[in-house]
Amino acid sequence: DRDRVLAAVRRNGQALARAPKALRGDRQVVLTAVHEDGYALQYATAELRGDYDIALSAVQQDGLALEYADASLQADPDLVFEAVTQDGYALEFADPALQADPEVVLAAVRENGYALEFASRELQADPDIVLSAIGRKAAAMEHAAWGLRANPGFVLEAVLENPEALRYAADGLRGDREIVLAAVRVRGQALELASAALRAERDVVLAAAGQDVDALGFAGESLRCDASFMLTASRLSGRALAYASECLLADRNFVLAAVQADGDALQFASAALRDDRQVVLHAARENGYALEHASERLRRDKGVVLAAVREDGHALEFADDAFRGEWYIVLAAVEHTACALVYAADGLRADYAFMREAVRLNGRTLEYASEALRADRGLMMLAAEQLVTATVDCRGPELEGAAASLSQLVKHGCIDWAEEHHPVLLRCLAQHRDKPRARDALVEVLAGLAPRAGAEMLSAVARAASQAESEDPFGWLRMASVEILQQWFAQRRGLFYSAEGQLAA
Repeated sequence: DRDRVLAAVRRNGQALARAPKALRGDRQVVLTAVHEDGYALQYATAELRGDYDIALSAVQQDGLALEYADASLQADPDLVFEAVTQDGYALEFADPALQADPEVVLAAVRENGYALEFASRELQADPDIVLSAIGRKAAAMEHAAWGLRANPGFVLEAVLENPEALRYAADGLRGDREIVLAAVRVRGQALELASAALRAERDVVLAAAGQDVDALGFAGESLRCDASFMLTASRLSGRALAYASECLLADRNFVLAAVQADGDALQFASAALRDDRQVVLHAARENGYALEHASERLRRDKGVVLAAVREDGHALEFADDAFRGEWYIVLAAVEHTACALVYAADGLRADYAFMREAVRLNGRTLEYASEALRADRGLMMLAAEQLVTATVDCRGPELEGAAASLSQLVKHGCIDWAEEHHPVLLRCLAQHRDKPRARDALVEVLAGLAPRAGAEMLSAVARAASQAESEDPFGWLRMASVEILQQWFAQRRGLFYSAEGQLAA
């Protein structure tokens, strides 16, 4: 039944294999099958496998269907180009004349570098084609002519294209300093492919570690036992100590110097040194998170915990439970890291007196208080006061967080406060007009004052909008101020038609 077979091959081209021979010679049936699955071309009659349109539809769906096209079509440049563009490996089934065609081969290796295996010998020695293949797959270099793999100039170009190509270069070139340095600067772990002599050379290994510190895993043993070298490497990243010899990790002076450069290096020190108070203190002062790797005894040491949370409030997570309920420790943690409050004892987050102190230090801590205290108007006002001060003084992510928290507070009940402090908020907006996230948060705060907007506020915002270009060269403040006015007028149409509104507009 022709209709039934057509429906079957429309769903699954491979169904052509089970069709009667007469239908495998039916042009419409075969065209439908190869459109769904190019590989179904193998089940077509010999006559239809020589049909250009059918073969073209097949290779556009699956380039490897070229294998089943008639030999005359395997020699057709346009059809073969379509096939190798879809799957570079289709070059294997192209006529030898086309395997020697630079345009066809280049298209194939750009799709799949491994297709270089099926190029003519002449093209396997063509630098441009081989470099294109290596750019896709480093292992393609295995099929390049030996003359290229042993050519220092070409190999240098190859490793800049793909450092892994060094694996397939002539053995002698793995000891070429210039080539290896070029490779490790692009991909540090290419150090694995260098000669033993270069893996023991200080400058080469440092260049690799600078790109990827884990390249130290391939450094020579002599360097991993060298205190001076490993200290230099540890300044790139504390993780460098993961590759230091055991004798160095038990050397107090070495570890002390390492943790002063990067506190995270403490995790690789010997157990004895992770229980050494001076070593751990230095690590915690450099990186509070180093507390995670301190011994249990030192996590119970108040001085160590305090040093850690002052450097990074998140370190409270690793402090002994007894300290999570201690005001002094928790306040030190939340002063610059509001979210550290999540690691505090539950009782503190519901303690009004404690939260009052926390909010005075960092208004954002109110976000992490108990539900009842988050709705406390007095704490909200106190948080808003602290946050507007922070918005004036802060920079970077801390500024963005303070402005966003202030926006939320105003949205949830501090509109009276915001109305009273609108001149301060406008000064903050002017000061941080070039900081997109902080600016957007402040615009949101001021836009939310539409119900309270009066002559004084309209005048203040309009003045900000019309500042001289020398004060606002990029127009950010003007755009922000205009956005505030637009939102006010949208929420209160009558405001626009008032005398003050018209003047502001």
